[in-house]
Amino acid sequence: MSTEYDSQDGGDVIQVPRMPFYHSWFINQFGHLRAVWRIGLLIIITFLLLMAFGWLAGLIPYPDEGDELITWQEFGRRGGSLIAMILAAYITLRWVDRRPITLLGLGFLEGWKRDFGLGLIIGITMISVALGCLWAGGWVSLSLNDITVSLVGALAKAMLVFFVAALMEELMLRGYIFQAFIEGSRVWIAVIVLSSIFSVMHIDNPDATVPSSLNIFLAGVLLSVCYLKTKSLWLPTGLHLGWNWMQASFWGMGVSGYHVKWSVFSAEAQGADWISGGEFGAEASIFGTVVILTTTLLIWKSGKFSVEKSLEAQWGAYPQGYGLKPQD
Repeated sequence: MSTEYDSQDGGDVIQVPRMPFYHSWFINQFGHLRAVWRIGLLIIITFLLLMAFGWLAGLIPYPDEGDELITWQEFGRRGGSLIAMILAAYITLRWVDRRPITLLGLGFLEGWKRDFGLGLIIGITMISVALGCLWAGGWVSLSLNDITVSLVGALAKAMLVFFVAALMEELMLRGYIFQAFIEGSRVWIAVIVLSSIFSVMHIDNPDATVPSSLNIFLAGVLLSVCYLKTKSLWLPTGLHLGWNWMQASFWGMGVSGYHVKWSVFSAEAQGADWISGGEFGAEASIFGTVVILTTTLLIWKSGKFSVEKSLEAQWGAYPQGYGLKPQD
């Protein structure tokens, strides 16, 4: 469509393109596909790849390992999903957004090891402080298990499975969808919506309670803050991994309602669930609430976390809603 305008000197007629009224529903003022449609495309691509990788994973025979969480089957299932999600994000960034894959936040740029290591330490410290308070108050009893070669191997296997699970969930909830949501909306809206989804994902877990749902929502906010401070998924992934592995495989408590077969300690919750966390784990306790809120505030106010320089430069080329023409 176009509209004709006479030139000022009465000469040639200028053809000025006029877009249909619904054009703005799909394309923003910078000529880019709106965030909601890019998110929709990512979800479709991810779904198709998940079906393909799920079919392939189903062809692999897995042994019965007598564990409800730390199994090679769980590793294969989550690993396949992780690969599918990374591929879907790459396809979307490369051919829809026309932006570098490093903007996803999984690049091995300078400082990624530091962010991951700090996240791991923070997660381990958080859950240990919460459980230490529960133990000191008599709401949790601890007993040391036999330290054997089998236990050491199981701890390493658990670290691997929890890492894949943590990275998969961070990619799902703090990856492309979260980032595009911010571009098309507001940061606080994206944080609330994705943290709510994070909480809902765990609502059907064994022994879930209202406090557990609240704390997982707050944990989603914390993990979002970790991403926002660094524009990297390594800090939230490390924190997520440290929390889960320490709670389940070291202290022997439930992690989101699930229990592992092998752990350094065995923990038994005592008293009211809203204090001890019950069978769901310390992450459902009031001490978990305090620890999560305190850590969120400390990380948000801390000057120790920042965006890596080259990553910051890449993001600088794409302001809110891009603001620039697509770059090859």
